[in-house]
Amino acid sequence: MTVAKPPAAPKPSAASRAVARALRASLLVDRAAVWFDRLRSKLVVTLASDAVLDAYNAIAYGSSASYNPETDAFRRDWFPWERSALDAWFPAAPARVLVGGAGGGREALLLAQAGYEVTAFEPVLPLVRAFADAARGTCQVFVGRYETLPAVIRLDGTAAELAGDSFDAGIMGWGSVAHVRRDEARVEAVRAFARLVRGPVLVSVYPELWRPGKGRLDRWLSTDGAVFSPGLGRVQTYDEARLRDLLERAGVEILAIDTSSRIDNWPHAVVRASTGS
Repeated sequence: MTVAKPPAAPKPSAASRAVARALRASLLVDRAAVWFDRLRSKLVVTLASDAVLDAYNAIAYGSSASYNPETDAFRRDWFPWERSALDAWFPAAPARVLVGGAGGGREALLLAQAGYEVTAFEPVLPLVRAFADAARGTCQVFVGRYETLPAVIRLDGTAAELAGDSFDAGIMGWGSVAHVRRDEARVEAVRAFARLVRGPVLVSVYPELWRPGKGRLDRWLSTDGAVFSPGLGRVQTYDEARLRDLLERAGVEILAIDTSSRIDNWPHAVVRASTGS
C-alpha cells in the first residue's frame, strides 16, 4: 500500500520572514529593559538619600489605588499564610492588636471586622487619612514609623506614645519592616515593636526572588540584598538565614518560621518578645 506523503509546509513569503526577523530583533528591547531595571535598582539603593526615598514612597504609595481602601483595586482579604498564622497563634477577639506599617489598613480593617480592638500606625500621611476614613472609628490610627517607636502622632498633629506591653498580639504589616533601610534599624524596629506586645507578633519580609539577577553590575555596585522597584520603593530581601539572623539579633523568640516557595507565600515568622529583650 502506498502511503501518501504529507503536503509540504508552505514556504513563508519574504514579507513574513521580514516581520519574523523584526520580532526576533525586538528581544533586544526586553534585554535592555531588564538591564535598565537592574541598573536603576542598584543606583537607587546605592545613591538615593533617605529624603528622596521618603518622598518617593509618599508619591508611589499615596497615589496607588491598591493601597486605597475606597477603590476596587484594594485587597480586602488575608493571604493564606496570614490566615494560617493568625488561626494558629493569635488570641481570639476582642484581644488588643497592634498593626505597624499598616498601609491603607488592610490587616487592621480585617481585624476590626472580626471584633478585635485595633491600634495601627503608618508613615505615609495620605494612606493614614484614607485608612482612617475607611475605619470610621473602628481602629485607633496614628502617623508613625518603626524607627521612632513608641512615639507616634495623632491625626490632629499632637504627639502620643504607645504604652509598652499593652497589646495582646501584633502584626508588622505585610513586608513593612523590609522598608526600614538600615540593618541595625530593622533589628531595632523588630525589638521596639515586640516590646509593645505581650503575645505573638507576625513579621513578614520580601523574598530573595525579588532581587534582580546577578551580573557584571555586582562587581561595582553591591546592594547586599536591597532592591528598588517602582511599585515598592527600596526594600530589603531575605532568605531564611537572613530572616533568622534579623530576629535573633532583635532578641525575640521565634515561635514559627516559613520561607517556603509555595505560591502566595511570603517569608514570615511568628515571634514574641523574650524576657529582658
